[in-house]
Amino acid sequence: MLFAASQIEGCGWLKLGSRLILAAANAWVIDLIRSRPAMSAVYNPEADTKAEIEKLELEARELRKRIQAATQERYRQALSGELTEIQGNIARLQERLP
Repeated sequence: MLFAASQIEGCGWLKLGSRLILAAANAWVIDLIRSRPAMSAVYNPEADTKAEIEKLELEARELRKRIQAATQERYRQALSGELTEIQGNIARLQERLP
């Protein structure tokens, strides 16, 4: 894409022969791209929920490992409480899925 110099402020231009090209990506285009919603959020809203479930399952797996490695009972209890909370969050998210 070529833009008139008046359209893009503060953008570095590089002149090659008679053509003007952008020397680097400009903030205007990047802001335009970032302002649009992600495709998965528009066409597949379940994808975000599935990704969150996967993230929580990974956290739960790590917590189980930490529980097994814990040497003191109070740490096991605290970690078990966190694990129970994460499992509850996973269950609530799974209920949202069709």
